Amino acid sequence: MDVAIVVVIALAAAAFVAAPLRRGVPVTGGDARLEDLYARKRSALEALIDIESEHAVGKLSDADYEGSKATHESEALAILDEIDAYGDTSSRDELEGEIQAVRARLERGTCPRCGAARPPGSRCRRCGA
Repeated sequence: MDVAIVVVIALAAAAFVAAPLRRGVPVTGGDARLEDLYARKRSALEALIDIESEHAVGKLSDADYEGSKATHESEALAILDEIDAYGDTSSRDELEGEIQAVRARLERGTCPRCGAARPPGSRCRRCGA
C-alpha cells in the first residue's frame, strides 16, 4: 500500500513538472520579466479561446462577444508589443498561428484546448472545456 502511494505521488509530481513542457512555454533563460510577459500572453490567448467557445455555443451574444474579443485582442497585442520591444519578435507569428489553430479546431468540432472530438455546443469529455 505504501508503495502505491509513493508511486501516485511521484506520478503527480512528474505530471506537474511536465505540464509547462506540454503547453509549449517558451524558454526565456530565467528572465523573470519575459516569463511574466509570456504568462500574460498565454492568459490573454486562453481568454480569447474561452470567448470563442462561449460564443460558438450561444452563451455570449454577438455584441458581448465583439466587445470581449476586442478587449482581449488589444491586450494580447499590447503584450506582444512589449515582447517585441524586449527583443523577442517570434511571438506575433506564433499568436496568429495559435489563433488560426483554435479557429480550425472549433470549425472541425474539436475542443479548442485539448483537440478531442466534441459535438458543437457541448463540453469536452476529456478536459471539460
